[in-house]
Amino acid sequence: MVKLLKIEWLKIKSYTGFILLTSFFALGVVATNYIVYAFKKDVVDKVQGSQILFSGSPFDFDMVWQSVSYYSSFFLMLPALLMVILISNEFTFKTHRQNIIDGWSRSEFLKVKIALALLLAIASTLVVVLTSLIFGALSGTSFSLHGFQNVGYFLLKAITYNMVAILISLLTKRSVVAIAVFFIYTIFENGVSMMLFFLSIKLKKIRI
Repeated sequence: MVKLLKIEWLKIKSYTGFILLTSFFALGVVATNYIVYAFKKDVVDKVQGSQILFSGSPFDFDMVWQSVSYYSSFFLMLPALLMVILISNEFTFKTHRQNIIDGWSRSEFLKVKIALALLLAIASTLVVVLTSLIFGALSGTSFSLHGFQNVGYFLLKAITYNMVAILISLLTKRSVVAIAVFFIYTIFENGVSMMLFFLSIKLKKIRI
């Protein structure tokens, strides 16, 4: 598997799409959390009486893992989109056939794509962990792992997105169609998530 991943790395390390999408993800995570951090610090905290309504900061260490994971999750479509493009290109440019001619089995081809998806999910999670540590340190609060399980939820969502991207790519085998179907999926998934969120709030109110 390590040998196959090295070959995969040689194929993508100079690919413009890989460089752009991974860079946009990292920059997007940092920039979005910085905007929220700066808005809270420079706008909300300066409004008279705001400290009564908004006690603490979402970037205090007891909240930062949850906050950064939540804001960063909106960019998870970028690594998944990268998976869609990489796998679709294999079929578009017939490179998957060359891999099989070179001795890869079909199962090895699939396994290396799944391994790549897992590595992308782990790398994305590491970006979130580092971002959380930076903003937690900027908050001036004591280090805490309270809420760290949210990073695990982020990792699970990242893996799910990437696996769905693989499934869509293998079924459609065309870049344009795969990207379109993937975006439809993300819209549907976010819509269902919001419906379940508001439903849970409504059910809590009924119980109260």
